Amino acid sequence: MWDVDSDVLTLRCVFNRGKFYHRTLTGALRAQTRSRKPVSLRSRGPADAAWQHFIVYLDPVTGDEVALVQQYEREDGSIGASGLPDPKWVVRAGRRYKEARGDLVNRKPWLALPRDSMEQRRYFCRRRLQCWLRGV
Repeated sequence: MWDVDSDVLTLRCVFNRGKFYHRTLTGALRAQTRSRKPVSLRSRGPADAAWQHFIVYLDPVTGDEVALVQQYEREDGSIGASGLPDPKWVVRAGRRYKEARGDLVNRKPWLALPRDSMEQRRYFCRRRLQCWLRGV
């Protein structure tokens, strides 16, 4: 299996195109909590979050891990932040797409562009189109 360092948008594209979250909700994949810890006041989590979870998605037939996601849980049990899991790595077509390490610009390249600029808007449009057409 090849490891592919990916920025956040590529990772989300592969995760969403593979319908990993939907497949977990319908029972086609199994979710297993890898770690659960309380969110401290000094952490970078959402303000209303009480717990941070790392959840691995498993193929029920082979038992292989196919994705790792992070999500925050509120006091009432609902998912915090956007309400959707944040993928950290995903296996698809023999490749393991994982979040790039290093400085923030490696993980979020649009931060190198001027904020709320036309260049940043073009970047997001181009990346959405690439995801829609090619799946990456």
